[in-house]
Amino acid sequence: MRKKTAEEWEQVRIPKGLLNNIKDFLESNQAKELGYTSASQVAVDAIRELLIQHNPQMRHFNIQDNIIRVVDIKIDNNLLIEIFHKNNLLRCSYCEKVDCEHIKFLWEDPNLVKEFKKLGLKPPV
Repeated sequence: MRKKTAEEWEQVRIPKGLLNNIKDFLESNQAKELGYTSASQVAVDAIRELLIQHNPQMRHFNIQDNIIRVVDIKIDNNLLIEIFHKNNLLRCSYCEKVDCEHIKFLWEDPNLVKEFKKLGLKPPV
């Protein structure tokens, strides 16, 4: 995964106590197992998860064998979009791409990212 440049980041201020809690978490085995190495990684994942829970435009439906199904509410609340994983990449059957919004959505879910890493899948560039 490429490193983000300074132009792609904005500053957000958080209370010192919360930052200390994040630093304590980073020293834990759980944080190491999850691959966290910085406070910004923890904060980004926490914010992303909150936004997914409270503003879903898409939702993960299920995983079966090498197929992940997503419902894209913007397109149709009943349409299941199938994402296939092959050769360490995800490919969207709806968009016929490896870097569409459906795949990016899946990579924003921390629980799915853990599963993807176990499978050796790579995020879109």
